[in-house]
Amino acid sequence: MPIFPIYFQGEVNVSAQIGDIAYCLSDEPDTQGLFETDNGLTIQYIGPITDVGVDVTNGPFIKVNCAVTPTGIGPLQSDPFIMFRKERSTNVSGLKGYYAEINFVNNSTEKAELFAVSSEVVQSSK
Repeated sequence: MPIFPIYFQGEVNVSAQIGDIAYCLSDEPDTQGLFETDNGLTIQYIGPITDVGVDVTNGPFIKVNCAVTPTGIGPLQSDPFIMFRKERSTNVSGLKGYYAEINFVNNSTEKAELFAVSSEVVQSSK
């Protein structure tokens, strides 16, 4: 499958990673049974992201491994609307870090009760 570069005028979302699945908005008819937006556009599958970076000449980009060139976006189109999703098998842990410090403050003069506080923490290193 060909690697298809998509360039952006602004920054690429910092959450975009290699392996995420990219989609774009398209004005082509929905032949894959995906989603259609209120304004008649469809969400078109592009493929898995293979690279995220900045090109000296063209600016920020993602490269996508796609079987068919997506309609409505060209390799140098400025600011296409691209969205991505994470695979369920990755990025499934909670917050990562060394410690957390939390202060609960009640400035109200009314009686207030706190029933529960919980957290999910995953140790990021030892």
